[in-house]
Amino acid sequence: MEKVNNVKLDWNLILSSQKKVFRDKFRDLNADEVYAPVIDMLNKNRIPSRVILSNGRICAYGYIMPPQGIDDRLICSMGFVNKDESYIKKGIDIVNWFLEMASKESRLLIIDGIFNGEEFFTKIEELEFTRAYRIKLIGNLDTILERIKKVYESIKTGENNFIELQNDEISMDEVAIAQTDAYGGTPDEFLLIQKNHNNITPKIINSGYYGKILFTPSKTLHNGEIVGSVQVSDGSFEFFRINTPLLVDLFISKKYQGRGYGSYLLYQSCKRLKTLGYKDIQLWVNVDSPSFKFYKDSGFEEEGEDDLMYYRDFR
Repeated sequence: MEKVNNVKLDWNLILSSQKKVFRDKFRDLNADEVYAPVIDMLNKNRIPSRVILSNGRICAYGYIMPPQGIDDRLICSMGFVNKDESYIKKGIDIVNWFLEMASKESRLLIIDGIFNGEEFFTKIEELEFTRAYRIKLIGNLDTILERIKKVYESIKTGENNFIELQNDEISMDEVAIAQTDAYGGTPDEFLLIQKNHNNITPKIINSGYYGKILFTPSKTLHNGEIVGSVQVSDGSFEFFRINTPLLVDLFISKKYQGRGYGSYLLYQSCKRLKTLGYKDIQLWVNVDSPSFKFYKDSGFEEEGEDDLMYYRDFR
């Protein structure tokens, strides 16, 4: 077995099978456009990469994506040229390389995508990784509005001290504190909260990582306390359906959960999207998260697209 790091390779050829599967799975996206930036960076050695050779042929590969302004984590991807058992066994060297990098730099390691790696998942879990399975949901705005209308109206008429404030009246830092409380102890905590309890959402939103925010983020208060917040983008990100708004984040502080406030914020957002001419809204959700049932009950449907990631925290 031979390891090769950051040498000049034809990554368009290496990733050709992966692109084909992506094209078949995400039919509303242009696979060439999605992969072009990654392949360009790999071909020019602008991001770290490693390939494993067997008898002079590439059998496994991995690379580390740019940090997108979020410097507490390593986002990695790996794959195998085919599902041959002898190839799969050699993928552990790629994972050990990821682990070494993350441990040395004290970062959260996220392996987001293992192509042809179904037989490799057990080996990953033996290395103390945690599994996060996320799926895409799509919702028709009219369906959602009809489904949650009664809950919205009961809150709208029954809470005299329930007011909505705009972005210039509450700082993102204040919202981040409430969001940290909302996600603490949930399956999504690792994505949003750094080890020092700082919330990275403001950095992500400001970087444009999720696309352009369509309207001023809604933050809602009750008796002076932040109840929750919702943010929606235009979905202009490589793994999101084109021209369909993305529900970037909707959270309710723990104190106010289970009282209908999530439906209240979702209803407001869907009404705004209707005025902008949209018909649908999309989101990604962890199937182990309590919010999964909330979205299904609100009228969202599974679209058949999923994302399996593994993570291990060295922060």
